[in-house]
Amino acid sequence: MSNSLLWYQPKRLSEKDVITCNGVIIKDTIEYREIFDQIKKAADQALWNKEPWCGKVGDKFFFKGHLNERDELGRILSFMFLTDDSNYKSALDKELKTIGYELDENSTLCLQGKKVRKKHSYKKLILLLLIIFALTLILYKYAN
Repeated sequence: MSNSLLWYQPKRLSEKDVITCNGVIIKDTIEYREIFDQIKKAADQALWNKEPWCGKVGDKFFFKGHLNERDELGRILSFMFLTDDSNYKSALDKELKTIGYELDENSTLCLQGKKVRKKHSYKKLILLLLIIFALTLILYKYAN
């Protein structure tokens, strides 16, 4: 039997992290800690990858990304998923149904093997506007 594990941070900061195993929410027990250790071990091996990211870690499929919800502070919810199921998409769907969430747009694109859309940096935008403003001033000065 294949094993599918999912960890995510809940919306409420006062709640404990949620872990599921094969479609069942695991309570805070020894099993909970053992499952978290398995996910963390895979995450440590994929640490250098930017989020979202999915692929093989050892002989298992690992996925770290975001859910389509935000926490109380407005931060997007993160998750990690680990499975030895060859049909990892179906296994992930089962775990997501257990917690009642879906993937966000970039995580969905990642899972589909498509390029993830990068968020625009405000610093880059401000720098670009400053350059345009400076060029406009220079051109205005030489035109007069």
